[in-house]
Amino acid sequence: MVLTAEHKIFLINSYYRNGIQGDNGEWNYSIPACIAEFQEAYRGVAENHDYNNSRKTIQYFIV
Repeated sequence: MVLTAEHKIFLINSYYRNGIQGDNGEWNYSIPACIAEFQEAYRGVAENHDYNNSRKTIQYFIV
């Protein structure tokens, strides 16, 4: 399954939305939390999706 532009935008927004600021002021982000939110929002799509592709998408835009 190929991610649409809508899916990619959702993943990137979710990545930042799930960020947690630590005591030292540094932000920490969780790809698994982002993927879990994607699975909940896109149940029909998420069931047949290769999540390595999602990780690559997030890392491509973030790193």
